[in-house]
Amino acid sequence: MPAPPRVPPPAPAPPNQDAAQPRSNRGLLIGAGVTGLLALTLLLTLVLRGVIGGSGPVELDVIQAQDGVRQVLADPINGYGRDDVGAVRCNNGVNPTVRKGRTFTCEVTVDGNRRQVLVEFADDAGTYEVDRPR
Repeated sequence: MPAPPRVPPPAPAPPNQDAAQPRSNRGLLIGAGVTGLLALTLLLTLVLRGVIGGSGPVELDVIQAQDGVRQVLADPINGYGRDDVGAVRCNNGVNPTVRKGRTFTCEVTVDGNRRQVLVEFADDAGTYEVDRPR
C-alpha cells in the first residue's frame, strides 16, 4: 500500500508588526490637544467680547464716573488739586461703554469757568484716567 501523500505543514505567518510594537496614539493625542486649544481660544474670545457669560457690553455708571472725575480734579495729592470744582456732567448723562482706549468727555465747572475733561478707559475692567481740564 502506498504511503499517503504528505502535506507540508503550513508556512508560518509573517510576523505581525502591530503585535511586535505597541501602537502609538501620539497623532490622536496631538489632534485632540490642538482641537481642545482651538475650542478654548474660541470660548475665551466669546466671553471677553461679552457674547457668552454676560448680558452684553459692560457700561460704566455715569453718576459714579462724575463723582470720580470730581474727586480727581479736587484731590491735591493724587489729582489736580483744584479748589472750586462745581457741576460735573459726563457723556451727556449716558453710561459709557467700557472698552480699553475708548474716551468720553465731561463738562465741568472749575473756578466758575466751564471746562472740558477727557476721560479714557485704561483697561476693559472699567479703570479710567482723567485728563486735566481744558
